[in-house]
Amino acid sequence: MVGGSTSRYGSVVGRREKMPNRPDAAWYEQAPDWVCEVISPSSGRHDRIAKARIYLREGIGRFWLADPEQEIVAVRRNAGDHWAIVGTWGGEEDVELPPFLGVAMELGRWWER
Repeated sequence: MVGGSTSRYGSVVGRREKMPNRPDAAWYEQAPDWVCEVISPSSGRHDRIAKARIYLREGIGRFWLADPEQEIVAVRRNAGDHWAIVGTWGGEEDVELPPFLGVAMELGRWWER
């Protein structure tokens, strides 16, 4: 639960200075700094619209949408009243995605083949 909204995150990251101890609960009281949602055919619309609005409202800094069917990851940055598109990557690219600059990621390993 974040700000009274219940949402299941795909993956989350919080900076230690904001969240020094991992909560011993099934939810977070504080919004994480980054969320990655893995899109499935049954949840895609909900993840792209409803969850994106909740994450923006709650102040999550970065939001990734990973779509295994399309082999695409879209990175968004919280711009206060909207999500700013940072970029879209896919296929076999080797990338460093914000906020993890300096961490090489092989996108080809993300997708089932």
